[in-house]
Amino acid sequence: MIHSRSLGLNVARVKMEYVELRNMGQASHLERYPINFNVLGDVHFDSYIRGCSIHKSFNRAMGIHNTHHLLIEHNVIYDIMGGAVCIEEGLGHGNQIEYNLVVFCKQSTSLLNGDITPAAFLVTNPKNTFQHNAVAGGTHLGFWYHIPYKFSGTERNEYICPQNYQLGLFANNTVHSQGWFGLWIYQAYFPHCLERCSYGCVMIAQFHSLNVWNCEKGAEVVDIGAIQFVNPVMTHNKMVGIEAKTIICSQMHWGDVGVYNATITAYSAGLSESASYRGIVLPFSKGFEVNGATFINVAVAATACCKTRWYSA
Repeated sequence: MIHSRSLGLNVARVKMEYVELRNMGQASHLERYPINFNVLGDVHFDSYIRGCSIHKSFNRAMGIHNTHHLLIEHNVIYDIMGGAVCIEEGLGHGNQIEYNLVVFCKQSTSLLNGDITPAAFLVTNPKNTFQHNAVAGGTHLGFWYHIPYKFSGTERNEYICPQNYQLGLFANNTVHSQGWFGLWIYQAYFPHCLERCSYGCVMIAQFHSLNVWNCEKGAEVVDIGAIQFVNPVMTHNKMVGIEAKTIICSQMHWGDVGVYNATITAYSAGLSESASYRGIVLPFSKGFEVNGATFINVAVAATACCKTRWYSA
């Protein structure tokens, strides 16, 4: 555990490179992870975990709680009980998490509720960078954007809503062979220019170049604002490539939310032909746009209940 006696002093630092951590993490014990960054404040990229291996952990792999501008890169994480890399309680922004490989992240009933449906990357604050990461195999999720409505505990602020935060960077991440979804935004995310709980101008959150195959669903988003999937590639997912449930924000315009330049393939040579009979499931709301989509071997390109715009599809 890396912990400072006072928030923001930047006196507790860690620079860990090419270290193996095996058979670590204590089940049924809160925050007893192989690596835990606990209430450090802004570390100004002066702390990092680089090129390490974490495997056979009994309680997650890495926790980041109220710690900002941390660098996590080029690590290999394998056979983890519960979530692997977890930004906790919505507290942690500006962290750069890139070029990591997470393999076989599995369900645990001995940890927190979120570890019953674990994600390789649990994201409770959207203001972070996730790029060039790969997730291979797992019982549930690749990326889970599980953003709280308000902070909890001693950091609770009645006027700030993390679900209004703008998205940092999400680009060129790959997920395959998950029991559930490649990416899940549950329950809600409505990016705005204001972080206060009152609504300001709409900001668009773009998830770039997400590549998902051999999962139940490529991506599912539930209650959303201006969310866009740009250049996604969804292949051989059992139920659907991309599914959206409900668009909540009434201040958006056509084109603020949708799927752009997608490639969705139901199956390919040598694989079962029963996968991905639906390309996109459209939300129970108007305003969703599909532009430039390519569907290959898909029985139903999209199912829709409300107003949708299609361009060059």
